[in-house]
Amino acid sequence: MRTPSAVLSAATLLAAAPAVHAAPITSVAADQQILDGPVFAGDTVAWAAGTRPQRLRAVVAGGAPRTLARTPAFPEGGEAFTFGLEGSPTRLAWGFGEGVAVDPDGYTTREQVVAGPPGGPLVRVAGDGADAVRATAMDLDGDRLVTSEDLVAEGQRPTSVRGYDLAAGGDPTALAPQGSAELATAGPYVAYRSASTTGGALARIVVADAATGTPVYGVDVPTVPPIGYGFGFDLQADGTLAVLTANPAATGSDPVLDLAWASVADPTLHVIVPDVTPFNLRIAADRIVYGRELDRRSSRLFVTDLAGVGHPVTPVVDSVTGVDFDGTRLGWSTEGCVYAGDLPAVAVDTLPGGRCAGQDYRLVTGTLNRRAARALVRCVAGPAAGCTGTAKLTRAGGGPTLARTTFTVGARKQTSIVLPLRPAVLRALQRSARRKKARFATLRIVTSVTDGAGNVNTRSIPATGRVR
Repeated sequence: MRTPSAVLSAATLLAAAPAVHAAPITSVAADQQILDGPVFAGDTVAWAAGTRPQRLRAVVAGGAPRTLARTPAFPEGGEAFTFGLEGSPTRLAWGFGEGVAVDPDGYTTREQVVAGPPGGPLVRVAGDGADAVRATAMDLDGDRLVTSEDLVAEGQRPTSVRGYDLAAGGDPTALAPQGSAELATAGPYVAYRSASTTGGALARIVVADAATGTPVYGVDVPTVPPIGYGFGFDLQADGTLAVLTANPAATGSDPVLDLAWASVADPTLHVIVPDVTPFNLRIAADRIVYGRELDRRSSRLFVTDLAGVGHPVTPVVDSVTGVDFDGTRLGWSTEGCVYAGDLPAVAVDTLPGGRCAGQDYRLVTGTLNRRAARALVRCVAGPAAGCTGTAKLTRAGGGPTLARTTFTVGARKQTSIVLPLRPAVLRALQRSARRKKARFATLRIVTSVTDGAGNVNTRSIPATGRVR
């Protein structure tokens, strides 16, 4: 019988309260630095956010967001990162690790997966937290967790796809001898990328029996040269695969992707939508949710059936951080807001109401000189009047406000925010730079927009420039 190797402490695991019930989409939580999610775990909506530490957050009907778990303090002092977040009616699973910056390259370590019921506690299931065994990819369906794991032995890192029964416990089942950077599981199936490719131009995606690992069918997916495949697929319960495939005109500098599907009954690729983004792909109930980048400055989610007929399900926003779709409910997020509810039956053009401001905006650039700090702000979505808010200037790590101003920018327009430096602030920056034998300094511009209901969206950006 397998025993979980670690349990996150009660101080960092809080029980969830009553459930979030499916309803028209609303903004269910405002947060900062949303990294992954949301996902539906039963009736709980969960997402990952933050940096030091990263936090697993959840919200329930009518309640405030709560923290379910936090990443531990890593011994090498690196940055935590999330590589997977998945939910099911009975479970929640979170994959995270440590990114360590070294010169000239960085590396990642201590990748692990914790899992448990939607309200916690979450226990470590895969990866040992000490870098002898690393879990590098994951997916979840019901009580089944599948992972791709590196098993470090004598300096080598052989990989394998493994299946865990979180209800019964016990040792995992080996499903494939080679690991995969992408995994999906649904119903009685698991899908993974085979290590075998055809001359580097094709990547084989295998759909197999999730209990035994016996292959059921496979498809050869055109890749984007020279970087190869790695842009995602998803699986629904009857074994139908939604996959992103390289457009014939795609290149490494312009990786154009198309949306396709294949199934147990028809194991060939059927391209149905051209020019989609390489992220945010979900399939359930013969409908596929996918993303599209509109002008390299904004994004939108769409839904389609297997014939390629569909409509937009979100308004135009700065960027979509994550998405979940269970056949009925749709969850999605921006950098600062989580949305969830029933999949819209018609096109959506305005931001839903709820707990976030009905305006979505982007800080494009931040600069600093001896006179002022500046940020370029773009109003991506909002009322016809555009986005209105406040901006303040602080030290890079926060602290007292050094300057403050207001701004208004028209819908789908951009403008420059200017925050003048007082002489005393400039002198302090110059003294600090002199002590560090530097010519440059960094401050932070923090902006907020507020709607008529008092909901707030906050963004921040560093402003760096020469001060002496």
